[in-house]
Amino acid sequence: MFWGSALQKRTPPLRAPLQRITRGFNNCLHNAFARIGFSIGSHPVLFFLLFLILLSFSAGIFRLRFSTKLQYGFISTRARAIAEQRVHDEFHGHNNDHFQHFIVSIQRRDHGNLLNVNDLNTVLEIEEFISKTFSVFHNGHEFVHKDLCRDRCQSNQLLYMFKKIIDEVETENVLIDHPKSRYNDAKFLVAHHLHGVRRKDEEELIPYNTPLMRSNKTKLSKIEMISLYYEAPLESPDALSIITEWETGLMKWSQIQSDFPDFSIDVMGDKALGQEMQRGGMTLIPHMAIGFMLTLIFVTITVTKKINAGIKDVIPVTIIVIGVLLAPIGAVLFTFGITGWLYIEIYPILIVLPTLVISIGVDDAFLALHCWSNSMLELDKMKQENHLEAIPALLSKVLVEVGPSMLLTSLTNCMAFAVGAFFAPPAIQVFSIVAAIAMLADFVFEIVCFCSLLALSGRFYKSGSLAQSRPTKLFSNLMFRYSRIITKRPVQFVIMSVTAMFFAFSVYGAFSMTTQINSTRIIPSDSPLQKADGLLRKYIWAEFEPALVYVNSPPNIADEKGYHAFKTMVEEFEALPRCIGANATMLWLNDYELAMSKVAELFSTLGLKYFLDYQELPYFMKEIGGAWNSSVKWHLKNAFPVVDAFVFYIGFHNATTWNQRAENMNNWRAVADRWKQFNVTVFSENSAVYDGIFNMGPTTYQTAAFTLASMVIVCLFFVPSFIGVCSAAFAISSISIGVFGGLSWLGFDLDPITMVAIVMSIGFSVDYTAHICYHFHRAHSTLPPRSLPADYVYSAINSVGIPMLQAAASTVICFIPVTVHPDYTPEVFVTTIIVVVLLGLLHGFVILPSMLALIPNHFFDSNPETRRNTVPMVEEKDDSNIIVNSPNKTGVPLLPEI
Repeated sequence: MFWGSALQKRTPPLRAPLQRITRGFNNCLHNAFARIGFSIGSHPVLFFLLFLILLSFSAGIFRLRFSTKLQYGFISTRARAIAEQRVHDEFHGHNNDHFQHFIVSIQRRDHGNLLNVNDLNTVLEIEEFISKTFSVFHNGHEFVHKDLCRDRCQSNQLLYMFKKIIDEVETENVLIDHPKSRYNDAKFLVAHHLHGVRRKDEEELIPYNTPLMRSNKTKLSKIEMISLYYEAPLESPDALSIITEWETGLMKWSQIQSDFPDFSIDVMGDKALGQEMQRGGMTLIPHMAIGFMLTLIFVTITVTKKINAGIKDVIPVTIIVIGVLLAPIGAVLFTFGITGWLYIEIYPILIVLPTLVISIGVDDAFLALHCWSNSMLELDKMKQENHLEAIPALLSKVLVEVGPSMLLTSLTNCMAFAVGAFFAPPAIQVFSIVAAIAMLADFVFEIVCFCSLLALSGRFYKSGSLAQSRPTKLFSNLMFRYSRIITKRPVQFVIMSVTAMFFAFSVYGAFSMTTQINSTRIIPSDSPLQKADGLLRKYIWAEFEPALVYVNSPPNIADEKGYHAFKTMVEEFEALPRCIGANATMLWLNDYELAMSKVAELFSTLGLKYFLDYQELPYFMKEIGGAWNSSVKWHLKNAFPVVDAFVFYIGFHNATTWNQRAENMNNWRAVADRWKQFNVTVFSENSAVYDGIFNMGPTTYQTAAFTLASMVIVCLFFVPSFIGVCSAAFAISSISIGVFGGLSWLGFDLDPITMVAIVMSIGFSVDYTAHICYHFHRAHSTLPPRSLPADYVYSAINSVGIPMLQAAASTVICFIPVTVHPDYTPEVFVTTIIVVVLLGLLHGFVILPSMLALIPNHFFDSNPETRRNTVPMVEEKDDSNIIVNSPNKTGVPLLPEI
């Protein structure tokens, strides 16, 4: 017996409660949409005024503001990085969220050697110019960096020290080296200033072009780049604004400067980066405007063909076209307005949201328009004077037909974004929250705005002027034949086999996707910061990156066992992969112990024995180790020094990617965890980024799983059969994994942008699967009991096939201009949209209908008592005697109960 035959079996007891709930929910939903449609059809102007009132909330757009730390929107706000940041902030007494970090990279334009007195003097002149001369005007006042840096104005002091030992190389006891240089007995770190360093013992031929390089007091032969650092506490909004203007102005100056013609100056700062990200987002607007115009043209052509309009129908066509686009545009304006009123700081990634909402809104509009155009055939057979009375009932019928599908896709899209907001980094959270609001707003505006304009347009039709369009008839005939082919057993076998292979390749691609965060992807491709970021990777990350180690329970150095354990811990840090070694470690205890060794020698000459302790700490900090004052927290207790906490630095190199730096962070934390007696915390300014890398894969899989589960829960209420829900869940999973795997096969990595694209694809996949599942199940309630599987497939595809194709085409057309945008974020979204559309159409027209046709009819709760005695689908219905009625007072829906 054929699997799809109409077998009548008793409903299993376990399915009965679900069927009762979903049947009741659908009946209530039909009644609600019937009344809403009748009300809108009766009072379209009133509902359009309601739309305008809601649209007035868009005034909040003028209160929108971008986040002040845009780049941090793409990193994790959870996990271990938060605690590490808190320890760092408490130790230094500031809030890192309101702190400036700015790097200036200096090279010779001819890429020459900076290890000479003249060039070093010029570098320091540049430092003086940047900190004391370069200024910006804010609220009528002039500001230089020295006005804002407060206690962080000495961030380049070690470079001045390096210049000092060069000046005194012939007269003092100095050694010019890397990563540390020496002045008398004091060693100081120069690795974070000097880059592209070559040592004499690494070269066969040393170009002795200066007296400095001929000196036997230098082990260096070349310096390719010198970096300067600028920091400032941002304690007020004014200070933040000034620093933002200062960084942006300095970035522009560095690209055109002629004050230092022999030098190339590149800058990288978090505020300048934020401004560039904002500028990059705004460059999408022209592309979106072109996409909107193309969509407008497509919608106009589609509406004209859909209602078979001529020149005499300019008014109704214009009204419908306005409605198709005005509803989603209104939803975008309303959403951004609400965002502004709620003072939610936005990120440039939201610039792509209008295109997404317009494409989704047009999808829903095409679905309603398809049903409306069919309903207008009934209106066409009436007398002109009866149109006004019939329109409310016709619109009621349209909303009963398409309202549940529109609500289903809107809820699932909204839920997909809402679930994503729980696990994503801040920028993606904001995007997801705003997108979720936009999905609900679009549904409301499609009902209130588009449907009211549909009702208005109906008043301008002339009786006898309409007929079913030729493309609609052609599509219907084509789908009738197609449904017979796709339900043949050999064809179904081929489709299921290919689907299985597709699913296997997608799963493999999804789980082989590499987690990768690349900072260049959030920087506009034409930004000067691209070069600065490249210099960071080539020189600074590759040659020296410090790990800050906070010791919150310091050892008692008078306890030899405890102090030895501490030194063992330091040695473990220095033995880690990519660690430069002890020569790059900056630990105040080493200098303190060296200074106390001279005291021990004095005691020894006097025949006394010296025991190392903290007794001489006040003298050391005042007379010898003043540079360590900011690294050690101590107090006097009963006149004896007590060390409360301190920080030391371990140098690492050869980490040129974010993933390698994340591996370093894992290694640091592993060592810290093994020495709990010292309450050690390791810190990096980018630890939140590293946590994002660690959690990206699990977070994405977890988000996808929760999103899929939420989709299934929503579908349970709309598709009143368990097998229908399972089919929808399979299709949603298949499309989502297909997008995941497709992005992997196309060479994309797993990062925050692809993460939100994957979550977005889960919501969008419902648009192509829920409609088919809903109408396939509905066909089991409207067609004769012994209909063939091909009849159900035809009924479902014929109901939503044309809107699905139109929606797919409008979505792709809307995004076509964005494809030529050179930045990474638009590329990910466009690729995802195209893949979703292609896979959605494949599942909606091929895979899902074929799979549903394989399932026996009784699984769809086909109760013959609830069916209409409709004629077979191969025959034409006589529409001439159709009577259009309004919803009755007893609440009976226009369409049959499910």
